[in-house]
Amino acid sequence: MVKHYFKLTFRHIKKYLLISILNIAGLAIGIASFVLIMLYVNHELNYDRYNEHFDDIYRVAVDAKIGNTVIRQTWTPARMPLAMYDEYPEIMAITRIADRSMKVTLGDLVYNEDLAAAVDSTFTEVFTLNYLEGSPGKVLNEPGQVLLDRTTSRKYFGDETAYGKVIMVYDTIPLTVMGVFEDFPAQSHFHFSMLISLVSIDGLYNNQNWFANNFETYMRLEPGFPEDQLEAKLPA
Repeated sequence: MVKHYFKLTFRHIKKYLLISILNIAGLAIGIASFVLIMLYVNHELNYDRYNEHFDDIYRVAVDAKIGNTVIRQTWTPARMPLAMYDEYPEIMAITRIADRSMKVTLGDLVYNEDLAAAVDSTFTEVFTLNYLEGSPGKVLNEPGQVLLDRTTSRKYFGDETAYGKVIMVYDTIPLTVMGVFEDFPAQSHFHFSMLISLVSIDGLYNNQNWFANNFETYMRLEPGFPEDQLEAKLPA
């Protein structure tokens, strides 16, 4: 019986070859498009979900009024995150990030790192790092500390242990490697190659100044706390 139906189908295709080809091609394109769209949607919906507390992490933005125009920007004053943390107990952790290109010297070798960032020690309380060397204890809380991702560690030191080794930035600032972490996944909206303790380069960022808008700020709220309630408390 099934064989009979197959014969009828092939006869129909042969008789109406052009129409059959168009129908089959349309079906194939439709299925392929559906699969690609679903893969794209799944990829987008999984952004930053590698973070343990991804549901509670928020980026801070500032509304700047210029004349009658309000511009929302993500660069925040240096002192603002510290004041927010002191004022609002629902903020579990908050961190500043200043990303910029850095010249790195290792012996006679010189590297230009375009994905370097200076961060507060609380970066690791907001975002999740998968440590390969070192530990997630107190890091980046003192001057002269740096974390490297796996790719950068191998670039500098090959298969040797990077922990405890020293690199130089800007020719004058020595940094001790306090850990190596797995590269940020593809579905992360940043891919820093190294994280430098912000206190190592205070003078470059004026990080105690209310008028130095050099930072992007991220915070982790207590689990399940509605972000709109915190936003309502913030001064206009």
